[in-house]
Amino acid sequence: GLSEARPRASTFYELADDVAALLSALRAEAPSQNLVLVGWSWGSQIASFLVGQRPNIADGWVYWSGNWGGGRNGWPPHLTRHAKKLEAMGVYDEPRRVNDNAAITKNFEHCLELFDPKLLEHYSKHAHWLDPTSPNDGLIAARPEVPLHNPDLITIPTLGIIGEREDGRRADFEDFMAHLKNAPWAKYDRIPDSDHYIQYGPQRSAFADLLTDRMVEMVGVSDA
Repeated sequence: GLSEARPRASTFYELADDVAALLSALRAEAPSQNLVLVGWSWGSQIASFLVGQRPNIADGWVYWSGNWGGGRNGWPPHLTRHAKKLEAMGVYDEPRRVNDNAAITKNFEHCLELFDPKLLEHYSKHAHWLDPTSPNDGLIAARPEVPLHNPDLITIPTLGIIGEREDGRRADFEDFMAHLKNAPWAKYDRIPDSDHYIQYGPQRSAFADLLTDRMVEMVGVSDA
């Protein structure tokens, strides 16, 4: 998030290339260690595409609260509603939109009562400092390309993670996991009392322990 931004919004494939370059550098730096790629939210689409196209780029990967669009319901309904709302507001007429406090904290809405208000305030301030604007073309560009990635191409161990309260994303997520026919190891966990931002919620410590244990289980060694 602190690297120099491109003068325009990055495409899906450019972001995938950036991640591939980072993983290749990490592999060269520590060739004897196992490498697990963790993709969260929009990053999970990029991670899924990447491990499907380049299966040797990681020893395992984590599909965390991602979107697929190839299941029973097609494009996840929460993204359809979100994209239509943004279109109605006219935000797609500009290359980037300003991230106000409401936009930054929106994904906490299903679990607000579980969070310390001070944590939300700190998160909002930090997020706004780190990323005061967001590109507008991501959802619009992706919608014609549903499904966003192909689970049939994934041949490495896969761990799925989703918050128990992510109702709008759950069916699409579970459909994706069910289609991982060629992955040698595939499991998923629903994290209780959690929404999209598990890492900031009351289960964050237990989640960190679970993630570590699952990664060890996934690659079969303790140095992942």
